[in-house]
Formats: sequence, C-alpha cells, structure tokens
Amino acid sequence: MTEITKNSTIGLVIAENVKTAPIFDNYGINIGRKNTKKIGEVCQKLDLNIENILADLHKVPPPLPGEQPDFLNMPLDELCKYIVVNHHQFLYRNVPKMEEYLIKASEYQGNEFPALHSALKSFKDFEEIMYRHLKMEEQEYFPFVKKMVKIANKETVYNQSFPHSTRSYVKILTNDHRKASKLVAKVCRFVKYKNPPKNASDNYLKFIQLVDKLHQDIFLHITLEDSILQPKSIDLEQQINALKVIN
Repeated sequence: MTEITKNSTIGLVIAENVKTAPIFDNYGINIGRKNTKKIGEVCQKLDLNIENILADLHKVPPPLPGEQPDFLNMPLDELCKYIVVNHHQFLYRNVPKMEEYLIKASEYQGNEFPALHSALKSFKDFEEIMYRHLKMEEQEYFPFVKKMVKIANKETVYNQSFPHSTRSYVKILTNDHRKASKLVAKVCRFVKYKNPPKNASDNYLKFIQLVDKLHQDIFLHITLEDSILQPKSIDLEQQINALKVIN
C-alpha cells in the first residue's frame, strides 16, 4: 500500500483501498468533484483539519487478498469492461426504480415534505446526464480506448476514425461527472438520506435505501474514470502518436 500523505490524490487513495471512501464522505468532501485533488489542497480549501483526516485514513485496514480489484494496474480495456459491468449496469438496474419510488413519494408526501419535489427534479436531471454519458462511453470512448490498447499491443492498426480525440472525450465526460456528482449530492440533501423523517412513506424509504447505494456507487464509478482511466488513456494516445502509429 502507498503511504497516504497530504500530497496524496483523493481518487488514487480510494482506488487503492475503496474502504477509505466513507472517510472523505464523513468530512463532507464530495468525492465525485474532488477526486483528482490532493488531500491537503482540499482540506485547506474546506478549512478541514488534515491531521484528523490523515489519522482516520491510516486507521482503515488495507484490502484483503481478493477483496477488491487492483484498479491501479488493471489494463485499460479490462477497466472499461469492469466499469460497464459493475457501474453502468448498476445504473441501468436501479435508476428507473428509484425514479418510480421518488415520484410516488413526492405525490404522496410532497405537501408535507416539499423538498421531495426538488429531489425529483434534480434526480431527473441526473438521469438525463448519465444516460447520455453512458451512451457516449459505451459507443465511442470505451471502444476508442480498447482500440488504442490493441494498437499499442500491435494487435491491429489504426484504421477507424472517432468523433473526438481522447482529450476531447475526457473534457466532455469529466464535465458530466461534475454535474452528476453535484446532482447526487443535492438529491441526498433534499431527501435527508442519512436521517429521513420518521413518518416517511414506504416509497420514500425505498428510495432512501437505493440512493445510499447510488451515492457510494457513483462516486467510485467517477473516481475510476477521472483518476485512472482518463489520464492513462490520454497518456496512451500520446505514446501512440509519438510512435507515429496513428496517422
């Protein structure tokens, strides 16, 4: 395990040991928006005690053998597949159910808890962004990354055009990540997911259960892309271009 210091990047700390993610969350650090930042930089900006955070992070036990994938050393084509199978499919399975629960909850208790209407609007905005985002990744960016891996491994030659360069894809997708993580944080705040009302309806509580899982899943999802896949894919494209493999 790499030593965690004030100069450690939040996303890489989480990627190496996903059990550290709740520590950042407990201190109010939005992982989805801060994962590429250094711990010390974020603590200074948010006026947080870095010594307390580092002490808490050092208490987290390292992953047991086989407990989590070795994200930092996973080949990029395998990482693309992992993200689709584990994180994209999570969204496809759960987002429609979550929207249904939240619609019913807002219809039933919207007058009592007006924030449910705000939560529903933010959730629909999140849904719109993410479905467009997943489509771009699955149909364009991930195939491009996989193609570059094959080129680098000399398994194929570059004979296919893509709408964007790696940097262009990353700019679009990172912007989506920032918007999506902000919207998830807003939804969580609106529904008070850590302390829901005692008289919350069944649909309200069902949504709470899933939004807690979404909160954890989306931030790991974003971390793997922002902190590992995207910078490594940019480096890979540069290496290929330097070798004049892509004409």
